[in-house]
Amino acid sequence: MREYGLFIDGKFVGSSSGETVDSIDPSTGEIVARVPKASKRDARKAIDAARRAFDDGEWSERSPESRRDALLALCDRLWDRQAEIADLESRDSGMTIRNATVMVAAGIQQARDLIRMAAEIPLTEALPYNEFPLPAQHVLVREPYGVVSAIVPFNAPFVLAAWKIFPALAMGNTVVLKPSPYTPCSAMETAVAVSESDIPPGVFNVLPGGGVDVGEELVSNALVDRVAFTGSTEAGRRIGQLAAPTVKRVTLELGGKSANIVLDDADLEVAIPGALWAIYLNQGQTCQAGSRLFVPAERHDEIVDRIVSAATQLRVGPSASWDSDLGPLISKPQLDRVERYVRLGREDGAQLACGGHRLTDEGLRDGYFFAPTVFIPRALSVARRIKAGTVWVNDYHVLVPSGPYGGYRQSGLGKELGVAGCLEFVQSKQVWIDQGRTLKSHIWAPVLGLDRIFGITYE
Repeated sequence: MREYGLFIDGKFVGSSSGETVDSIDPSTGEIVARVPKASKRDARKAIDAARRAFDDGEWSERSPESRRDALLALCDRLWDRQAEIADLESRDSGMTIRNATVMVAAGIQQARDLIRMAAEIPLTEALPYNEFPLPAQHVLVREPYGVVSAIVPFNAPFVLAAWKIFPALAMGNTVVLKPSPYTPCSAMETAVAVSESDIPPGVFNVLPGGGVDVGEELVSNALVDRVAFTGSTEAGRRIGQLAAPTVKRVTLELGGKSANIVLDDADLEVAIPGALWAIYLNQGQTCQAGSRLFVPAERHDEIVDRIVSAATQLRVGPSASWDSDLGPLISKPQLDRVERYVRLGREDGAQLACGGHRLTDEGLRDGYFFAPTVFIPRALSVARRIKAGTVWVNDYHVLVPSGPYGGYRQSGLGKELGVAGCLEFVQSKQVWIDQGRTLKSHIWAPVLGLDRIFGITYE
C-alpha cells in the first residue's frame, strides 16, 4: 500500500483534519493507497501557495523556452517511471493494465507535444496599423491567467490531468490539481516527480481525497483565476454557477450521448470491431463512449447478431491481468447506477440482447464487475446532421495533441488539446501605442474642448 501526503507549496503534508481516505482496487476490494482527506482549509492553503508562486514571477516571468525545458525534464522523469504509474493507474481505477499502459505513455507524449506547442505561441503579436481615428500601433499581448484549478474524474486520471496541467504550466500559470477521491495515485506520482524537479514550490499543488466541498472552494475562491474541469454535465452546471459571481473563465469537458453511425455501404469487418471499441473501452466509462449505434434498417439483424456474438466473447477480469479485455466499474455506486440504467431501459421497452447483469463468478465476486451489455431500442433512426465537437470517420477514441477536443451544447465549454487548448490558459490584452505625439493630432481634443483650453488652433 502506498501512502501520500497533500502536495502544497512543494511539500507533502497531512490534512488539516487529520483524516485519511483509502483508494480501493475495484477488482479486489484491496487498499491501493492511503491519502489525506483534503478539506476546504487545505484547499485555501494550496490556492494561497499557488497565488504566491504566480505573483513572485519566478515561474510566470520565465521565458517560454525555460518553462518548456523544465516541463520536458519533468516528462522525462515520468517516462522513466511509466510502467509503475500504469500499474497504479490500473489498480486505482479499474482500467485494464493493457489500457493503462497505453494511456500513461500516450499522456506523457501528449504532454510533451502540448508543452512544445505552447512554447511556440507568440506572447506578443503586432496588429494592423491604424490611421483612424489617429495614428497608432496595436500590439496583442498574451498573459497567463494566474492560478488555475484543474479538477479531473476517475475514468482517465493521468491523461485528463495532463491535458490541463501541462499547457497551463507551459503558458506561465500555477496549478492546483484535484484528482477524483477514487483515483489519487497518478496525480500523487506526478507530484513526486515535481518535488524532484527544479520547478519552484507552489507552482504545482495536489489535493487528493477531497470531496465536493474542496472542488467548490477551488471554483469559488477569489484567488483562483481559471478553472479546467472534466466530469458530469450536472457538476459542470454547478461549476458554472459557482464561477459566475467572480466572472471566472471555465473550461468544461462534460458528458454526452455519443452516436456511432454505420452507413449502408460500410465494411462490417471494420465497422463491427470499431463499434465495440467505441463503447467498451474502459468498460464504457469514457466521456465520448459510443453509446448509441445507428445502423441501416436493412442490415439491422445482421449487425446486432455480430455485435452480440463479439460482445459475449470479451473477457471480463481483474484489471491487473494482461488477459482481461474489460475490468471492473470504478465503485459500488457506479455498479448500482449501471444496474439501474439497465432496469430503466427494459421498463422503457428496449430489448436486452446480451449482458445486463453483475458478474459474480470465481475471482470476480469481490469486485464491481458487469457483463458487456447490448440494448435494442424500439425505434431506429439516423442523424442527418451531427452537432458534436469531434467527428471520427472509420475510427473512434483517437485523439492527437494537435487537434482541439471539446463538446458542443451541454457537453462543455472551451477546448483541450491543440493550440486552441493552450490558448485557453492565456488571456489577451490590447496595447495601444499612440503615435500622434501632439495634442493637436488627437481627435478627442476638440470633443472635450481641450483644444480651447490649451490654445490649440487648426488650419
